[in-house]
Amino acid sequence: MDADKTATAAFISPGSAEKIVYECVGDICVINADGTGYTNLTNSMGTQDIDPVWSPDGARIAFSSNQPAVNNMDRNYEIFVMNADGTNAVQQTFTTQGSGQTVQSYAPTWGPEGTEIAFEGWRTTQTGASYAQIVKIPVDGSGSEVVLTSTTDFAYKFQPDWSPDGTKILYTWDLGQQDVHVMNPDGSNPVSLTPDTPGSDQRDPVWSPDNTRFAFTDTRFWAFPHFNTEIFVRNADGSGEVQVTDHDAIDDTPSWSPDGSEIAFSSSRGGKFEIWSIAAPAPVGIMSAEAEAPATKITNSPGSGTAVDPDWKGTGGGGSSFAVTVTKSGTGTGTVTSSPAGISCGTDCTETYTSGTMVTLSSSPAAGSTFAGWSGACTGTGSCVVTMSAARSVTATFNLSGGGPFTLSVTKGGTGTGTVKSSPGGIKCGGNCTQSYINGTVVTLTATSAAGSTFAGWSGACTGTSSCVVTMNAAKTVTATFSLSGGGGPFTLTVTKAGARTGTVTSSPAGIKCGADCTQSYASGMVVTLTARAARGSTFVGWSGACTGTGSCAVTMNAAKSVTATFN
Repeated sequence: MDADKTATAAFISPGSAEKIVYECVGDICVINADGTGYTNLTNSMGTQDIDPVWSPDGARIAFSSNQPAVNNMDRNYEIFVMNADGTNAVQQTFTTQGSGQTVQSYAPTWGPEGTEIAFEGWRTTQTGASYAQIVKIPVDGSGSEVVLTSTTDFAYKFQPDWSPDGTKILYTWDLGQQDVHVMNPDGSNPVSLTPDTPGSDQRDPVWSPDNTRFAFTDTRFWAFPHFNTEIFVRNADGSGEVQVTDHDAIDDTPSWSPDGSEIAFSSSRGGKFEIWSIAAPAPVGIMSAEAEAPATKITNSPGSGTAVDPDWKGTGGGGSSFAVTVTKSGTGTGTVTSSPAGISCGTDCTETYTSGTMVTLSSSPAAGSTFAGWSGACTGTGSCVVTMSAARSVTATFNLSGGGPFTLSVTKGGTGTGTVKSSPGGIKCGGNCTQSYINGTVVTLTATSAAGSTFAGWSGACTGTSSCVVTMNAAKTVTATFSLSGGGGPFTLTVTKAGARTGTVTSSPAGIKCGADCTQSYASGMVVTLTARAARGSTFVGWSGACTGTGSCAVTMNAAKSVTATFN
């Protein structure tokens, strides 16, 4: 590799001998995951080949290129697919750029079957403007495009990432501020996963191999003198945020290792951009602040060369195999078996299958027990079907048939009004606030505030303001608090820092970043969670005032509150 080349867009091959495909300054290169065996696959002159990504079976590579192919004489960036050895590049998108137009195709991502690609497509609208949208094409060279995202909201959508199980597509949504959104593969049901981060950008989203989490880049610490970005991880529904990196340098463009145990990322730490890896954090249910784990430098680019923008994600194929692991939980007992055979759990709860194998898991409760449902790679109570494009983990919950049914009681509190409904049905509170369910039933409660009121949060068997999910293995009581909108408030929350050292305190919902902004007013009844983060060389000793302990501080704003965070 030339000393002045910059390596970008790395992607781990799903083959058993893990290989990373990446851009090396306008070329597509491949290297073993241990840094050996470098090969330049395209070695093109005067052409920019970027954004490479392995197909699910590891046999092909999709990428974006402005190479002057027969159908690309205007040198737009188009999507191409080539063999894993760099041969037989076939153009997949076909655009013509008119005067004053921007028509480009970037950032391909494969569907799980390897027959479709979604990508970032800059296309001209009827008004003559050009906005980036998420576009889908079949991988057959026809160029037949389907635009998945809305063309009427004036927002830019880019950097798609198709989930390994094929059910969702992550992407970056930009209308002055960048947020991570998710949608179905047909473009329906777009939802923001980072609506709670005003004033900063979230971008570069990428799924974990088991579809349960995503990593992304965040700019919330972009400020003089470091202007650093950091890597964060959230659960697939946007909950449970964990900060992964914590460095004065720029850390961005995360990507998971094939087994989900590590995250690769670009970083300017050390003076120039290289690719590093760090242990992936354990899943959490609430936002969590953790110290950065040790990071390992992967690349060591010669001379002035750099390595940036890794895409380290194996989704199966290439002769590789992945393990499915079954865990049993609950108060009862039962067995889980697989088709094709291999799992009889019971005793044998882990089996390795060739990439692409579709494995069906079936549950059989023992006498006196019932099957309550799957979690992990499957949900519901029917058969669990997983495609082995990555390691999969599934939990089967069995509960005792006896000892039930159990009563779920909902109480409403606060100065406002609203209703609570359940799924499965039974509670509509409103009028019917109590229902009995069989042992092991998972009940989801949803609160809807009336006009002039806001939902302040749950207490009892649930907390927070999202849907309340309870497993009925005992009698449960939940209180839903509704507050009058604008009534009895707002109330001021004041944070004070004490101790011999330093740190920051941030809030969710946003408003406090102390640091500088240590006071914020909130509506009556709002539940505010404060998180303390010690600076280097400091430790967080604990809260005093409206909170105690060393975990997150949750305060309900029914009056003015003061909290002190002590750092030593």
